[in-house]
Amino acid sequence: MEKKNPVRVFSVDWQMQRYNITAKEATEKIDAMKAKLSVSSKKMHAEMDKETKKAMTPKNKEHWIKKGYTLEESVLKAKQQGDQMRQVFKDKKRNNPDMYKSYLPTQKGYWTNKGWSEEEEIAIISDRQRTFTKDKCIDKYGPIEGLIIFENRQVKWQNTINSKTPEEIKRINDSKANTLVNFITRYGEDEGTLKYNKWVYKMTSPALQEKLGEEGYKKYCKERMLRFKNSYSNAGKKFVETLIDTFNISMEDHSSCLNEEWWINGGGKFYRYDFKYKNKLIEFNGDFWHANPVMYKDHEEILFANVTVGQIWEHDKNKISVATDKGFDVLTIWDEDYNKNTTQQIEIIKHFLFE
Repeated sequence: MEKKNPVRVFSVDWQMQRYNITAKEATEKIDAMKAKLSVSSKKMHAEMDKETKKAMTPKNKEHWIKKGYTLEESVLKAKQQGDQMRQVFKDKKRNNPDMYKSYLPTQKGYWTNKGWSEEEEIAIISDRQRTFTKDKCIDKYGPIEGLIIFENRQVKWQNTINSKTPEEIKRINDSKANTLVNFITRYGEDEGTLKYNKWVYKMTSPALQEKLGEEGYKKYCKERMLRFKNSYSNAGKKFVETLIDTFNISMEDHSSCLNEEWWINGGGKFYRYDFKYKNKLIEFNGDFWHANPVMYKDHEEILFANVTVGQIWEHDKNKISVATDKGFDVLTIWDEDYNKNTTQQIEIIKHFLFE
């Protein structure tokens, strides 16, 4: 007897044909059916203790402990299982890139493929990316319980952070930074390098102009200029702090944003320098503010509040020239280079300051 194909009630196409409805209506109908069917399974899952839930998944050590393995063996097998699952998914994405362009609910195209408009998709994705907010907790659990859950989560998060050493916090923050090393660690050398280059391109003027439009890009540049005007970036301050701690330089022996800034009069125009030690000056150049040549071209007409990239480079060139004419040696460190290989840049600085 020939086996009949099962009715695909959770298929959008089947729902559209069966009930003569739109893709959006079919999706909403399927979601409602799934929600109704999942009530009993959710209830059963909620009644399970934490260890039982973990034991259901092979990528957790509890799964293997339950099967009789030792703790050490279970940790190893869980790691192997997790690595294998991640590698299988990476291979699928690599071999079928088009299939995964709109695979996740947070990706562009996922919701429009289901019948939503582009404006609705943007709103849905924006809402989904805010996974844990006070308003969501109150909507889900009520004004009293929701607020308690939200505040407990915040306290737990703060306690977790406060329990870590400064070295651990730095390691965590460094691991999240968008550096070439981190991209390669996450995705492998080939894919990681490709993703890093794409990320760098997103910060270039052509990419920003394409995304924001001409007027939007001008507004973006002016806002950034106002934000950093008369102040140092957090990255610049951290850079100076790292130099002081690494080389044990006292406040009296240097000039920077942390004490008394060092200025040089260049024929009536004053220039401020990031770090001075004896007759050595170090400039820490942010990729955006100083128009990193890796990201910007000299012929581009990119406006930073009516200042072109060429003019920015000319200003920095004059700034270095004024310092060298006064007898200073000048070293320029780029933000991208420093983040890409901090150890190497610190060695360069060490050689510059002390050798």
